[in-house]
Amino acid sequence: MAANQRAEFLRLARLPLETTPEAVLEDKLPHAPPTPRPENQEIVRRPPLAQAMNALIGREAERNILLRLLGEDRHRLVTVLGAGGSGKTRLAQQIAFDMQTQFRDGAAFVSLTSVAEGRHLPMSIAEALGLPLPQGINAQDRLLQLLAERQLLLVLDNFEHLLVSATPEDDTLALLQAVLRGAPGLQLLITSRERLRILSERTFELAGLSTPRQAASIEQSDAVMLFIERAQQVTGHFSLTPANREAIARICNLLEGIPLALELAAAWVRVLTCEEIADEIQRNIDFLALADRDTAPRHRSMRAVFDHSWALLDEKERDVLMKLAIFQGGCRRDAAEAVAGATLPVLASLIDKSLLRRTTNGRYDLHELIRQYAQVHLVQTGQLAAVQQRHAQTFLNYAEGVERRFYSAECRRLRDQLEPDIDNFRSAFEWGLSSEGLATMPDLALRLATTLPRFWYVLPNWREGKQWLQRALAHSQNLSPAMQARIQLGFGIFEHAWSHYSVALKHFEAAKPLFEQRTDPRYSAWIYNQTAQCYFAVGRLDEADAATQESLARFRSVGDKWTTGVATWLLGCIAKARQDYAGALTLAQECLNIFRSLDDSDCMVLALNLQGELALLQNDFVQAERHYRASLTLCEKTNNQHGKAWVDFELGETMLGQGQMDQAVVFFCAALAFRLAIGDQETACTAFQGLAVAAAQSGQTKLAARLFSAATRSTRGDGFFLMRTLEPLYQASRTQTQTALNDQTWAAEWTAGQLIPAKELLEAAAAM
Repeated sequence: MAANQRAEFLRLARLPLETTPEAVLEDKLPHAPPTPRPENQEIVRRPPLAQAMNALIGREAERNILLRLLGEDRHRLVTVLGAGGSGKTRLAQQIAFDMQTQFRDGAAFVSLTSVAEGRHLPMSIAEALGLPLPQGINAQDRLLQLLAERQLLLVLDNFEHLLVSATPEDDTLALLQAVLRGAPGLQLLITSRERLRILSERTFELAGLSTPRQAASIEQSDAVMLFIERAQQVTGHFSLTPANREAIARICNLLEGIPLALELAAAWVRVLTCEEIADEIQRNIDFLALADRDTAPRHRSMRAVFDHSWALLDEKERDVLMKLAIFQGGCRRDAAEAVAGATLPVLASLIDKSLLRRTTNGRYDLHELIRQYAQVHLVQTGQLAAVQQRHAQTFLNYAEGVERRFYSAECRRLRDQLEPDIDNFRSAFEWGLSSEGLATMPDLALRLATTLPRFWYVLPNWREGKQWLQRALAHSQNLSPAMQARIQLGFGIFEHAWSHYSVALKHFEAAKPLFEQRTDPRYSAWIYNQTAQCYFAVGRLDEADAATQESLARFRSVGDKWTTGVATWLLGCIAKARQDYAGALTLAQECLNIFRSLDDSDCMVLALNLQGELALLQNDFVQAERHYRASLTLCEKTNNQHGKAWVDFELGETMLGQGQMDQAVVFFCAALAFRLAIGDQETACTAFQGLAVAAAQSGQTKLAARLFSAATRSTRGDGFFLMRTLEPLYQASRTQTQTALNDQTWAAEWTAGQLIPAKELLEAAAAM
């Protein structure tokens, strides 16, 4: 290679994958222009490949990568892998069209749909090249002679069924390898639902088009653009509108951007609304079956697509695939083995055949349409009931196996571990409440409901956790003291989360003697800590102190460092309430050191917040902001939504103290949005007070009056709830507002503040 050619090759090879297709075609191909054909080679002129009639929507990134693999990188064999309907054929057609001028003999596209056996492959290739093979000679040998001197891109479409039909006497893969050895100027682009698994293969996996969930906006979603384009073919006036945006996004997300499924769904727009189409997709895979008459039979419905893949599986693969359909949102490898009997080789085979996916976090998952299809087979074989029971038992075992770790420094990490399986836990719980579940395992639902309260607490999803307890309890009788203790603990956890401290205290007090009966020192110590927090919240400091000291002694007796840190933090809160700020600061630093040593970010937030509150109480707003900013960083790092809501509120107070009203509004609105979302009206009133002060100080007196009123819409009444150092500012702001408004206007705005939905008041405050 000449020096100038080598320099150009290196320049082109270093181009990014994002280079446009046009640039790829013009600049990237490193090989020389097509060379003259040897004089002794027969000349057969074929017309160039025509552009496909339907435009290729999206796939720019995939197109660039394939052009690079075949052009710059000169891979001899590239296999485009993907599930049925993912658009492999259309993409391969486009690549062949784009690259045909880069090869002396152009490009040839060979559809293998009608080729039943590998022994017919040489004849099909020859016919596509316009070189019919004479009868009576070895077809493979003759094909190799014809290809030996050719510079050609050969596309073999729908190869997967030839892998199944191959026999020792009819080895299709051996033919491909012989072609690659004997025709150095030829490159192969193959589409298949299954990997070829030969040494020279370079695979490229084709997923669905980008969906609204993946795109920055719905207009940037390729799946949406394809759906709209196909819908407009059905009815010319169809378009994306405010009325159908949400439903179209739902359709595209349900179908995960599979092009064929989108086309089949779009065919229904002349009959159904987009919302109805989405509902039908969720109900029944057979809904996706309304293709054009010129569509290949196996692409006229998603069931036909999957029937083709199903026929290529062996019995073990079919058995595992239909049992994997019981999982909601995928599963871990150990769960796949326990429920579906999935061995590693079978999992690998299903992945190779584009029926199963391994996600970036190591889980195994089915496309929702494949899951629906496989579940139909599970029902037809009569195994559904047994698999449901095994699934429910597996996730009960999983929950009970990790429960104690939720009362430790692992709590947040454990939440992240369990959260991907939340739909599997839900499925197991619902089965436990079904007539079959209650008859087979009558205590399963209640055991799940009493095992997962701390999971729901840190998620946070307190409403669902409490509903689980209520629903399971309604189907339970003759409860043991141990189960009664767990039920009371669960209810107490949720009521405490909602700041219903008096109600939570009753549950914890009821659980205390029941745990004592179990002689379970860890849970007994935890109950003392929970009752202490409730005593503290309602101002019963002496009782809070006594209960905390008792819990601390019990935690130390079992050598539990984390819970010792929790008790130390609570003692610091009690010292703060008694205005022993120096003692409280010492305890806050002590528990912060404990939590840092355990790498527990959530509890570090508690300790930092305590230090921030101590600074606020002493009017040191700058120091308070420093602690709260550090706390906010930790919350955002671990996605601690509950903790972030508290920090947002505290930062709002800090901004009020520094006179930064605009910033105060931002933080109070963030805290209020979370509180309203979880239905916590008790603490929402405090955020309303902060927003009222900010509105008054900004001269928005009518809004301020409404917000002062909204702060009284709870059982806490018309009191003062902000940090007490801000009480003078609060009282002055309220007086200022009343003075600026006459009595009639004040009364009208106060009434409006009682009646206007809290969400609307939040939006009005945010507009400040």
